[in-house]
Amino acid sequence: MPDQHMAQRSAAAAKKIKVLIDDSVSKLEDGSKLVAQAGATMEQVISSVRRVTSVVSEISTASGEQGAGIGQVNQAISLMDEATRQNATLVEEAATASQSLRDQAMLLEQAVGVFKLGSDYHTTNVHAAVANRFLNATSQPIQANGNKISTLASGTAPKPELTGTGRR
Repeated sequence: MPDQHMAQRSAAAAKKIKVLIDDSVSKLEDGSKLVAQAGATMEQVISSVRRVTSVVSEISTASGEQGAGIGQVNQAISLMDEATRQNATLVEEAATASQSLRDQAMLLEQAVGVFKLGSDYHTTNVHAAVANRFLNATSQPIQANGNKISTLASGTAPKPELTGTGRR
């Protein structure tokens, strides 16, 4: 009986070992499945991280391009502003010059209007001489009928012949 008892105990122990082995195999299979699922999940995470990195890189590139574009727009606006300021200055200078020419023309008309001249030659010479005087054209005198006319200030202009009261 001792052999039978030992055999029963051995059989019971073998059954327990078999149950433990089957349980361990089942747990190993479950663990392997979990490892496989964890591996797949890690691959998905890595893939998602790569996509996010790519999107962030594209955003960074687009932001850089937008920044460069905004810089170019700012530069163009600055150039347009400078051109506008220069144009405004030129308009002011032109208006001042125009007014000055108007004033000088009025003075010239008044200066020449007091004379009634006997011939076209003298009329042209006097008009040119008075124009030189009022416009300070000292470097290149005005020419009338092909003759150089000096300024009245130099005292070399021909003397006009007065033929009337001197007033119109």
